[in-house]
Amino acid sequence: MKKYFTMITMLMALIAAPVMAHAADNATLIAQDEKLAPDVYQKLYQRWQHPVFLNISQSESRHLASVERLRGAALLISAAGKFSDPDTQSLYNNLMTKGEKSLIDALQVGATIEDKDIFDLNNAIASSNNPREQQVYNNLLRGSYKHLNAFVRTLHAEGSDYQAHYLSQKDYDEILNNKR
Repeated sequence: MKKYFTMITMLMALIAAPVMAHAADNATLIAQDEKLAPDVYQKLYQRWQHPVFLNISQSESRHLASVERLRGAALLISAAGKFSDPDTQSLYNNLMTKGEKSLIDALQVGATIEDKDIFDLNNAIASSNNPREQQVYNNLLRGSYKHLNAFVRTLHAEGSDYQAHYLSQKDYDEILNNKR
């Protein structure tokens, strides 16, 4: 009997491992997104002194805390502007280079970050079977909708516009028209 119990336990572990790893990957990706945003926004606020960066930066810091609570532990977060993931580090560097050029470019960077966050959150929600995780990601998603709208409104006020890079045009339009 013990042999069968051990075999069943091993099979269950093999089945659960990819699901748990996938959930951890989602949380890690979302945590990187949620760290990237305030790191960029705080630097862009220092450069341009536009309140949209300060306001959204504070909200994004709360988003990161939500991801930490979801995981039940503090994430190993590095210093501002430093990322353990090379792709995220490269994205940060590229966004900062663009955002330093002009206020319009900085606002475009903000919209791009929120565009990417929404895309990543939608994917994480779709791939999750954990109701608590889905709830947290849905809360983050609603915040990102508001942030994207804030950046796009500010761009319009500055005489510019934003074209989505990650979202479909349909999804982008629905978000801007508050249909989500």
